[in-house]
Amino acid sequence: MVSQGIQWFPGHMNKALKIIREDIKKVDVTAEIIDARIPVSSRNPEIEDIIKNKPRIIVANKRDVANKKETEKWLNFYNKKGYKSVAVNCSTGEGLNKFKPYVKAVSYTHLRAHETGRNLVCRLLLEKKKKKKKKK
Repeated sequence: MVSQGIQWFPGHMNKALKIIREDIKKVDVTAEIIDARIPVSSRNPEIEDIIKNKPRIIVANKRDVANKKETEKWLNFYNKKGYKSVAVNCSTGEGLNKFKPYVKAVSYTHLRAHETGRNLVCRLLLEKKKKKKKKK
C-alpha cells in the first residue's frame, strides 16, 4: 500500500497567501481576524512574516462565545506587542464601533511617520483649514 501525504495546506490557502504577498505593499493598515476562543491557533503563522512591520489591528471575532476574562488577557497581550486589538461579534456587529477609530488612529500615525517636508506641511495646512471651517 502506497502512503500518500496529507495536504494540510489546501491550494486555496496557498493562493490567498500569494495574493496577500502581492497586495500588502498597497495597504497602510492590516486587520487580522482571529477566533476569540482560540486566539493563538486561529492565527496563520505565515501572516507574521508577510505583514512584517505594517500597522496591525487584531480583531478577535466571536467574543460572544469566548471567555470574557481570557479574551481581555489576550487583547492586552496583543496591545503590549504594539498592535491595536478589539473583540467583536461580527454576527451582531457588537464591538465594531471600536474598530473604525483604531483604523483611523493606526493609519494616521503610520502615514505621519512616512511624510516628510512639503507633503507634511501641506497636509497640516489642509487640516488647519478644515478645523477652522468646523468652528464657523
